[in-house]
Amino acid sequence: MRRYLHKCEWPNWLDVCRTAMLGYNASAPDERSRKQVAIMDLVRQHLRLPEKQRSRQATRTNHDKQHKTDPPPDHYNNTTVVRGAMETTKDGEESVSDENEQQDPTAHQTERILTASNTYKARCAETLCTLQATGRAAALLTAAEAEPVVFSPELVQSLDDFYPQEDTSLYPEPAVSALLVTFDSKDVAKMIGSRLTRGAAPGLDGWTRELLYPLTKDKALLMAITAILTDMANGNVAPEVAHRLRATNLTMLRKPNKKFCPTGAECVWAKAISLMAVDAVMPALTTCLKNLQYGVGNNIELAIDKVWQEFHIKGGVAMLDGRNAYNAISRTAILSAVYGNTT
Repeated sequence: MRRYLHKCEWPNWLDVCRTAMLGYNASAPDERSRKQVAIMDLVRQHLRLPEKQRSRQATRTNHDKQHKTDPPPDHYNNTTVVRGAMETTKDGEESVSDENEQQDPTAHQTERILTASNTYKARCAETLCTLQATGRAAALLTAAEAEPVVFSPELVQSLDDFYPQEDTSLYPEPAVSALLVTFDSKDVAKMIGSRLTRGAAPGLDGWTRELLYPLTKDKALLMAITAILTDMANGNVAPEVAHRLRATNLTMLRKPNKKFCPTGAECVWAKAISLMAVDAVMPALTTCLKNLQYGVGNNIELAIDKVWQEFHIKGGVAMLDGRNAYNAISRTAILSAVYGNTT
């Protein structure tokens, strides 16, 4: 699927989105649920890559896997060779690099061989730079090759332990029936334009920040997006949509200590909801946490003062990170605490 569009393609994309989004604000709850499903299917239905291009990408992926395990003997058939600046490329013409090497041994430029994997990485970096995601492009080019991960029953079990699942139907609900949060269209446009990550991988529905951004330039579509995000943030969605907002495709990476680090491409709609909802409740959140966590509520100076006191008295300070407990914390307990707070 396509992850971004050229500006000349925006009008056609806006027309496609209008068919599913316009009229959302005036729709009944059942109709809104139907429209939510249709909206999440827009990218897969209308921005699928041509069959030839998908086949070419699949072939390139298979070649990369084969290249890592069993490199072909004749690398010129499977790599791109970038010649040195002093070498010639015409058949039958002598290279002048040997002559220059006699004059200056350091002048010899060895051939830089770009594998299919490196060529693909360079193209991805160019795309990220086009999307003004230069930081992600630099990280991509400097990242070390990850070791291949073989899935096994033990690995799947460790993932289940790392991401314990709860029955979402048993989650507590707020005592009030009114909307918990409401969003302003100007804030939504600002969030999509400046806070959503540029060039991020799409979730399972295919939506990206670059596909949402053109919609903010149309007033009617922006109002529809604002209403959709408001419904999603307040839980007014169909069960299918709720599942698709939470679902992600995990990619396993191996850490230097041989442990595994699962990463998932988050649904851009879920990311947008999180950013908007946190901004809406941040004043109350700061009040609740200011006595529990340093750095919240402008109390970071207390932590610094305590560290300096301990350092001068005992001559050293140790910081222990015993456990990353975020994934093990019960969401039911979190929601019960939040809904039980009257702030």
